[in-house]
Amino acid sequence: MVFFRNLNLSLFILMILLSSCNQKMINDVELLEKYDKFQYDEQTLYNMGEKERNDHNYAKAIKYFKTLQTSYPFSKYGEYAQYQLVHLMIDSSRYDAASIYVDTFIEMYPRSKYIDEMYHLQSNALVHLGMTTNNSDYALKAYNNLKNLQLRNPTSQYQMDIYSNLEKAKNLITRNIIDIGIYYQDRLNLLAALKRFNQVINDFSDSDHVAEAYYRAIQMYKLLNLQDKEMEYYQYMEKHFDKSKFFKMLQSKAHDNPKPTLYNEKQLAN
Repeated sequence: MVFFRNLNLSLFILMILLSSCNQKMINDVELLEKYDKFQYDEQTLYNMGEKERNDHNYAKAIKYFKTLQTSYPFSKYGEYAQYQLVHLMIDSSRYDAASIYVDTFIEMYPRSKYIDEMYHLQSNALVHLGMTTNNSDYALKAYNNLKNLQLRNPTSQYQMDIYSNLEKAKNLITRNIIDIGIYYQDRLNLLAALKRFNQVINDFSDSDHVAEAYYRAIQMYKLLNLQDKEMEYYQYMEKHFDKSKFFKMLQSKAHDNPKPTLYNEKQLAN
């Protein structure tokens, strides 16, 4: 009798558990059906994305536009969704992600009316990343993008920003190259250092750091006993950079007794 009573109790508990599991499965299916219906409703995705964007709920807007773009990449809304994703990433200060979304946009919609704007936005994001992370790779990509945009559309509405960002990118790149040269200079790897300083002189002759590049190259030529090149660079500095602090340093006593590192870091930082 006890056995059957326990058996009945076990069966009753099992039935309750099965009923709960079945109800959970039904609920999950209903949720999945609702999600599928929502996911494939193009107009709803667009409307909800726009609403959340206008309300500055960027995380939700990103979700809706991302679903819209992946579900309908070549619809009338797909291109716009990718366009909005770039803006939303920038508005969310996710500059690295914004750059990636621009790459996707350019690849998928190369004839879009937004192409120039995409290059412009990506360059802004990359310059910002370069300045905040001190990573010249971002600046180099921004520099190449901006040069490409200049060639694509010389009358672009973004010309003023292009020029400004080109200068920023160029200075980030050349600062990094010179710092690498200083690294080699401090370790008496004079040829490696000279190569970096000449890279700035030859490839970025209009950057803010070219006077410093000449100054440091002159020190390397002196240490390497290449007097003709030393004099050639000195005369160029005398003609074009006679007002710079680097030329004045050449005329100082330090120039008469060069060492691998001839400058005072605090002085150059001023």
